Amino acid sequence: MGNIKSANSLTADWAKLFPEIMANGGFDCVVWNPPYVRQESIKELKPALKEIYSVFTGTADLFVYFYELAQNILKTNGMNGFICSNKFFRAKYGQNLREMILSKTTIKSIVDFKAVVSSSSLFSIDNQKSYLLDTSWFIDKGDKFLLACLNSKVVWYYLKFITSTLGNASLRLKKIFMEKLPIPNIPKEEQKPFITLVDTIIESKEKIVKFNKHFDNLNAVDKIEIKEEIEKLETLVLNSVNEIDSLVYELYGLNGDEIKIVDDAR
Repeated sequence: MGNIKSANSLTADWAKLFPEIMANGGFDCVVWNPPYVRQESIKELKPALKEIYSVFTGTADLFVYFYELAQNILKTNGMNGFICSNKFFRAKYGQNLREMILSKTTIKSIVDFKAVVSSSSLFSIDNQKSYLLDTSWFIDKGDKFLLACLNSKVVWYYLKFITSTLGNASLRLKKIFMEKLPIPNIPKEEQKPFITLVDTIIESKEKIVKFNKHFDNLNAVDKIEIKEEIEKLETLVLNSVNEIDSLVYELYGLNGDEIKIVDDAR
């Protein structure tokens, strides 16, 4: 238990926290999932962060400083792994961090989950062969019928009754709960309407991501046209999601009163 410390990671003296490790050059590997705290909420920390970190800017979110901290406590040729927002790729406050990463580190790989990762619970097909912790669930075999069922209102209504919750009221989707989901086993032919709708959603969201990626570089006229296209795609996604919910209601044999209960709960 001697290596478990309680301290403010960003302002602590790591040479005092881990004297033997730091005397030997630092850690072999650092793996972070830093807190996502907006700069408006860390006003009292900013003077100290400004003194310690070269990546400091007055508008930087808290996670930015963990990158430099990792660099400071790693051995030469040590490995650093992060799960974090990609906002610093393009935001002005990320300029110092981008410069530090390019000048002081060697990038092995970057996995950008784009729309796959969500602030709310969601299931997704994984086409990138990614690996996450056990509270993240990816479908790696392209089962789009299963994906449609898992993201339906009915399944999430059921999950709220059988799962435990985290402090922010998010559902803790552990294996013991997921194994209890009563997903119907229907013939492949009957799965086709679900799969078609899932394909529509995936293709539409991919187009939205591409449009948004280049949106800032467009002229005013093109922005208006692209915005209209994005709105059409978003409507198509919403309609497809609603159609899936209707199919799943039918799949489970829900009547009008039961559907209303699920809809109102969502």
